[in-house]
Amino acid sequence: MQRSTHRILTTHCGSLPRPNDLLEMLMAREQGSLHDMPAFHARVREAIGECVRKQRDTGLDIINDGEWSKPDYSTYVKNRFTGFEGEPTPTDTGRDILDFPEYAPFRRTGLNQPTRPKCNGPIAWKDFAAVQRDIDNLKAAASHAEEVFMTAVSPGQVARFQGNVYYKSDEEYLWALADV
Repeated sequence: MQRSTHRILTTHCGSLPRPNDLLEMLMAREQGSLHDMPAFHARVREAIGECVRKQRDTGLDIINDGEWSKPDYSTYVKNRFTGFEGEPTPTDTGRDILDFPEYAPFRRTGLNQPTRPKCNGPIAWKDFAAVQRDIDNLKAAASHAEEVFMTAVSPGQVARFQGNVYYKSDEEYLWALADV
């Protein structure tokens, strides 16, 4: 871990605005209309490199992948876990988007927001290879960085954005998410 007695080290919370072309590809994948997966994976890998360079150029001390392989910081689990094929959970529009709608990434591009299906079955790994791709992409892009981090949505955030109709209680749902 980096330490400094001369200045405050800097980073960011994780999710950074994605380039429009990448966001379009992510949403096409979400909607099932992306057919060139090798091109998609290549663009994600290239974009992660761009994201890391921008963070370095900005002077951040601790960098990450900006969550650029994901359409949204919290709903991506539906692609990586089983159990999320239920009806959509109603979207909760945040106060920031109400006050500044021009900064909403999906409004900015004219794309639909990712769906947030409810949990309607047992939660287990479906696509752990996506996690490994994220790790490999960040390692390749940040090979010269002293310190990097990867984010993961917390069980509480998944439960907040993606309702549950399968588990008997909120506690059982949260534990199932945490166990995976």
